Amino acid sequence: MTSISIDLQDHLAQDATTLATCWLLIPRTGNRLGFTDHDRALKVDNVLCEPESGLIGSEARQSSGFDADDQEVSGALTSDALSVDDLVAGRFDGAVVQTWRVNWQQPEQVVLVRSGYVGEIRRSNHAFSAEVRGFSSAMEQKQGRLYQYACDARLGDGRCGVKLDQPNYRFDGKISRIYSPTDLEIECDETLADAHLSLGYIQLAGGTDSPQQMDILSHRKMDASHRVELWLPHPAGLAEGADIVAFAGCDKQFHTCCHKFGNNLNFQGFPHIPGNDFVLSYPRAGQNHDGRALVSEADR
Repeated sequence: MTSISIDLQDHLAQDATTLATCWLLIPRTGNRLGFTDHDRALKVDNVLCEPESGLIGSEARQSSGFDADDQEVSGALTSDALSVDDLVAGRFDGAVVQTWRVNWQQPEQVVLVRSGYVGEIRRSNHAFSAEVRGFSSAMEQKQGRLYQYACDARLGDGRCGVKLDQPNYRFDGKISRIYSPTDLEIECDETLADAHLSLGYIQLAGGTDSPQQMDILSHRKMDASHRVELWLPHPAGLAEGADIVAFAGCDKQFHTCCHKFGNNLNFQGFPHIPGNDFVLSYPRAGQNHDGRALVSEADR
């Protein structure tokens, strides 16, 4: 239950109120940021909320059940603390958003209206809109494992078991040329096979303890270098000549797990599951339908 101070209750009971909305953005790493739709700065929970940030909140609903209560916040990127590069780099993905109502004449009179986290972010030109999802939206998401052919583990995590620091899966190199925000040319091990880095990732060498990962969509081997296409635009500040570390990728298939990583005993999918073609099949002369595993002999 929301607790409202006596002073704020008295203010709300008046015919005219002086209320403003403030948003606190709390990323997983980094400092908390504050924004307000008022024309001057307001301090909420020891965070200074910037005015004139162009932030506008949509209608918000509050339900008593487990339905997801979503809101949308949109605005212009006029704050020095909130940049396009940060949004593209995913700095605010999953960040907690607190919505406060404040009496701007008496800023100590505040009430926390709702809390949520950043969902989908849409950007166009110099403006953006962010979906603020209620915590109850987690009740709508599927939990547990899926019964599917492909592996549902991330390459290198505890369930997978592959050690990515091995020479065959980790490659030191540098960026030799940047063709576009998603198209890079890198120099690394010349023995690296074509498509070996596809669905892998690269990151800048050194730096922070948790460097940002740039996921690779595809990898092509050239004469003396390698061409990689990224899923998303690379972060701002990436320059030619920067040292990087590249990691092998995995397409989650049982054949890849066996022959590329030799990790078939830890495969986290169900390679024996029948496909749609098997369900729709029917007995034919010369075919064997004895229920044996559908994987090839080479992958057993």
